[in-house]
Amino acid sequence: MRLILQSKALLAREPSLALLLAIEGAEREPGLLANKTLLEAMAEAPARELALDAEDVRSARYDPTGRRIATGHSDGAVRIWSSEDGALLKTMRGPKGAAENLRWILSTGEIVTWSEKAVHLWDAEAGKEIRSIPLEADWYVESAGKWGRRAVVWNPPQTLRFGAILNLEAGTLEHLLPKGRYYIDLQADGRLAIVGDRSGEQPGLQLRDLRTGETLHSWRAGSGATAKFTPDGKSL
Repeated sequence: MRLILQSKALLAREPSLALLLAIEGAEREPGLLANKTLLEAMAEAPARELALDAEDVRSARYDPTGRRIATGHSDGAVRIWSSEDGALLKTMRGPKGAAENLRWILSTGEIVTWSEKAVHLWDAEAGKEIRSIPLEADWYVESAGKWGRRAVVWNPPQTLRFGAILNLEAGTLEHLLPKGRYYIDLQADGRLAIVGDRSGEQPGLQLRDLRTGETLHSWRAGSGATAKFTPDGKSL
């Protein structure tokens, strides 16, 4: 709710930042108020045109400040644009294959993409790829960047899939989950995770310590139950 209220307060003065807050707020706490705030912010935010071919773009995301946009392209390139005037700031060349599932890491300003059975980590300031993490299967990045250098990755098919947490510093998969349909949210510093089973086979939620793999607490809940950490990571 805090992000939604901040978006409303900034709408008149900083419409671009208000839009970013509204998007994040709608993802964290979906509901009628969040949807209404998002629509209001979209209506007020200034429109910009980027000089690119829409068919070539495979993914796009605002950076944490709302002042830049990163786009992933079918040739593996990642481009950084100014959201204020639409100018191209940087072009980063990577391996062959489309740069998909692009995500910003909020704490570092780095970028994560998926391409050709690998996850790629980019330095947006230096304009270069930091590392490529090969994966044996077609994992894809569902979310990243809210918990330090970790990402949540999935192996399709989506109806019955494997889930894992990818450590982007070590380049290793952690806490591999068996087949199922899972919900995962990570604490801001990447130490704790909430895991829920959406398949109905193991209903409930678990709080796990990612350093030890230990389950710290379990809650009984119906199939499809979800929970999220607050931005400070101190409560749910």
